[in-house]
Amino acid sequence: MIYLIVGNSGSGKTTQAKLLQDKNNFSKITTYTTRPIRIGEKNNIDYHFIDKDTFKTLKKENKLLGIAKFANNYYAIPKEELEKYKDSKKNCVLVIELEGVKEIKKEFNAICIYLKIDENQMIKRMTLRNECQEILKNRLKEIQDYTPYSDFIIDAEKSVREVYKEILNIIK
Repeated sequence: MIYLIVGNSGSGKTTQAKLLQDKNNFSKITTYTTRPIRIGEKNNIDYHFIDKDTFKTLKKENKLLGIAKFANNYYAIPKEELEKYKDSKKNCVLVIELEGVKEIKKEFNAICIYLKIDENQMIKRMTLRNECQEILKNRLKEIQDYTPYSDFIIDAEKSVREVYKEILNIIK
């Protein structure tokens, strides 16, 4: 089964995906991004960090799915990697933006879990991870509502552990 973890910046998407991978043996589909690598992230593990020219080439070659522009950076899913899970019994988790959710839900049987936080909590969390003011402003402009595309909505203002427990209940 393909599980999509969605939410706005600071909602805990990456943290929850890592918990599912580490504690529940979920596979992770690593997406492409043109954004700069953050402290503590690893290339080809957290994301495939690539430049915009490489991204354009992959797009031309029809190797990307769910292309999205967010905070002036591009994101996309390697199409061939997602195909591996189309008929698989193994669970995988994907942290994804809205455009990707729309495309994947059309082509694949996937469950979308929305980690919802309000703007104040978003600002607080992004400040704690030392986002610069320009990035913070851009991300606030691009707040999205994932509700129409979500199978489940979780109040992500709860603790990491509480959110994780709710995700596990959904999976069961």
